[in-house]
Amino acid sequence: MKLNAAEVGDLRSTDFLGHEFACECGRTHSVNLETVIIETGAIRRIPQILREAGFRNVFILADEHTYQAAGRAVAESLQGQFRVESLVYQRKNELVPDETALGEFFLRFPPDTDVIITVGTGVLNDLAKFASHKTKVPYLVVATAPSMDGFASDGAALIVDNVKVSYPSTNVKAIIGDVEVLKRAPMKMIAAGLGDMLGKFSALRDWKLGALIEDEYYCDVVTALVEKSVQRCIDGMDGLCRREDAAVQNLMEGLVLTGIAMSFAGSSRPASGSEHHLSHFWEMMFLLDGKAAVLHGTKVGIASVIMGKLGEKLAREQVDWAAAERKAAEFQRADWEARIQSVFKNSAAGILKLEQSGNRHSPNDRLKRLAAIRRSWPAIVGILQAGPSPLQIENWLKQTGAPVQPSEVGITKADLYHGILHAKEIRVRYTVLQLLEDLGLLDEYAQAITAQYF
Repeated sequence: MKLNAAEVGDLRSTDFLGHEFACECGRTHSVNLETVIIETGAIRRIPQILREAGFRNVFILADEHTYQAAGRAVAESLQGQFRVESLVYQRKNELVPDETALGEFFLRFPPDTDVIITVGTGVLNDLAKFASHKTKVPYLVVATAPSMDGFASDGAALIVDNVKVSYPSTNVKAIIGDVEVLKRAPMKMIAAGLGDMLGKFSALRDWKLGALIEDEYYCDVVTALVEKSVQRCIDGMDGLCRREDAAVQNLMEGLVLTGIAMSFAGSSRPASGSEHHLSHFWEMMFLLDGKAAVLHGTKVGIASVIMGKLGEKLAREQVDWAAAERKAAEFQRADWEARIQSVFKNSAAGILKLEQSGNRHSPNDRLKRLAAIRRSWPAIVGILQAGPSPLQIENWLKQTGAPVQPSEVGITKADLYHGILHAKEIRVRYTVLQLLEDLGLLDEYAQAITAQYF
């Protein structure tokens, strides 16, 4: 079967399993995911999945909240049929996917384990997929909330040396979404899932910018798959607010499909851009300041509105190309490194090391990008103007009761300003933030957007 942009949006997650697809982009797409079950009573099917795969020794990974939500039910469904051991993380605050959590995993992990069953969402999923990669033991995930899109992705987002880093990992063998469990999740987690989905407008915009300015690989078919998934979530907004089975199931399906899109693209490009980088920056600042974590999708939703406002403002800009070239040529690395040290503190060493791999601040490279930007400026404006307005995204978030103001979740004026300025340093990836930097406008825009909120 050949994938095309007109028809791919009508396919569901199970249609992509176990197949390779020729694509209009010239690549062959596939996903290393064997089973997706999103239905009422899905947990009851886990024993059959394990028996068919020949698994006997199970290691359940959960935290105290997810164990109550579904972990106990999973363990009980396996009693008498499998040997089951568990690690239930106990934390006063939120679980962090760092060296401590990984150390605890490996200390408790039975060496004869056949399969890891993760019960939870973001952090637990990242820990499990990285541990699965290291131990060569496959894992299944039982989702306890439709709160993020990383279930089917092949990257594990970990905090190492106080820096948010994406590591290669194992693809999940099966995704189990029991609708009875998912719809009982706290509404803030359901809203976070919607926030993560709405962030795709920003991510796809950034991907298109990267393709146009830096000649990155880009696929219209993968974009269409993500866009259709987001639209179905928007269309079911009213039902989602009422926790209706079909709407919750549809949101979970959309989150899985965007994970599949990442596998097709070979990176997180279709689902993660400047809005995720800003979210990661805030997460790092909260860790450094000892503040309680905020749900990933909640931060992504807020950041998506901010990125929309930046793009909207830039689309109206009359660019002074000579000034942009002058600023690029006058870049002082010592001053930049001093700012990185001041803002990122204990995380600065990791940020400086990451920059060396991308060399984004080289005056020569920046001048080359400026030439490409100038040639393609009308097309860039078209990209920035496409899609829903930031006000529309904000209204969708409000409909689910999600926060839209940074201050609502503890993000300070400094967090917002420095985030807009420095979030691009967290990943080597072209986004609207790098575009503003290349044009010499980033600080001016950071001040202007910050003034709208504080």
